[in-house]
Amino acid sequence: MQSLQDWVQADLDAKGYSGVYEMKDSFPRDNANPLKKTIIVLTNITAFPVRDRELGGPLVQENMSFSFDVFGATEKLGLNIRRQVEELLKNGKLLPLKDFSTASAAVVDKVIIGDVFGNRLTFADPRPWQQHWHSVNFDIEDWYNITF
Repeated sequence: MQSLQDWVQADLDAKGYSGVYEMKDSFPRDNANPLKKTIIVLTNITAFPVRDRELGGPLVQENMSFSFDVFGATEKLGLNIRRQVEELLKNGKLLPLKDFSTASAAVVDKVIIGDVFGNRLTFADPRPWQQHWHSVNFDIEDWYNITF
């Protein structure tokens, strides 16, 4: 997941959003209200069983579903950041996976970004951190060889 966060963060920073958001590991329930910065949280929604893709061979396919939840400091900022993340994920590039156990964090593999869709979550009586909540849901598809 760190590779995914780094990839999105580098893209947002290159587009001028540096300093107006931060990546967190959990929802902003305990943060100041209203939010001082837009908060982005990556969540692993589902991991599906690994499937064999080569009869008698080691090629397998693994699918996972993720969500980037964007809690905007303002509605405009939350929506704009959500759209930037959605655009990056939809652009057809492969997500580079890094090996963080090495000093250089070298890219060791790339995975396919599948279906991507963004939405805005609404609540009847939202807490302050829920007022500008946007989400980008997507799938990752990884094909690799396993050894027995």
